[in-house]
Amino acid sequence: MPLFGKSPLAITSKIIFHASTLGLPERQQLGKASLSADGFTLAIPAAKGNDAIRIKVPLSRISNLRAFQKKTYSSIFYIIQVDYLNDKNKACMVSCEIRVFLRRGQALATVRQWKEIYGRLVSQQG
Repeated sequence: MPLFGKSPLAITSKIIFHASTLGLPERQQLGKASLSADGFTLAIPAAKGNDAIRIKVPLSRISNLRAFQKKTYSSIFYIIQVDYLNDKNKACMVSCEIRVFLRRGQALATVRQWKEIYGRLVSQQG
């Protein structure tokens, strides 16, 4: 069932950027991530002396999308990790926390929806 009346083959979520293989420090900055037939997009505006980040990866270059739970002493949060090949065919990774300012169950449902949509897009691609 699509959330917020959107296409079942696209999703956009508020995220917190966590880590990557792009040579950027982990900085936990708010942004948005989306997944559609066009691919994966990560958009993080500039803030507090940090440059803006904009990553766009075609679906054909995404090798895996993982969703997993991270626990700390006081909280549980959900991470999306996108593994892909850059323009030079080098393996890269970006991970971000799904930010749902509701119940933990909603965050879990959103992460599951990311995985489901990725699976559908890959199967459609052939």
